[in-house]
Amino acid sequence: MCQFIETIRIANGEAQNLKYHNFRFEQTILRHKLQIEPDIRKHIKLKQIDKALIYKYRIVYGFNSLYTQIEKYNIKKIESLKVVVDNDIRYDFKYADRGNINVLYNQKDKADDILIVKNEKITDTSYCNIALLNSELWFTPRSPLLKGIMREKLIKQNVITIKDININELDRYSKIALFNAMIPWENKICLSIDDIHI
Repeated sequence: MCQFIETIRIANGEAQNLKYHNFRFEQTILRHKLQIEPDIRKHIKLKQIDKALIYKYRIVYGFNSLYTQIEKYNIKKIESLKVVVDNDIRYDFKYADRGNINVLYNQKDKADDILIVKNEKITDTSYCNIALLNSELWFTPRSPLLKGIMREKLIKQNVITIKDININELDRYSKIALFNAMIPWENKICLSIDDIHI
């Protein structure tokens, strides 16, 4: 049986965006008929943490098992992306097994991360959802590999707009933003389109 993960940002001593995490957690449990408690709040236990620091709280779970890990978090430095193509890749749920993504990541050459293209459409980087800036509007791919919780939140807040983005349309945009549950929009990694290597 495969395992899944939920990665939660702990800031100011509190778990962030639990409403969005809990929805995905519940949907994964229902879809795969897992035999674990579906309320994610009951699995989060924060003890003796420094409220001035940011932590990554990982929940790893499977059919009838669950364990947690917590560690201090620093945003990884990303200054360039390498475009890689895989028309068969799937990552509909947040699986613990990232083998197919790791194979693509190993193709990044001298870049810091990858930008995955599927059927000529831009999806995600290895760990982040993305948005592209056109004038003053940010657009996020309609079909990412994973519909991340921060992406869902930003869509509902009208910060980003869903749109199909073909790889051959990159020159219509000026910047690319990387974000995820650990990297909220206010801390997004922002690169020039020129930092994407095809």
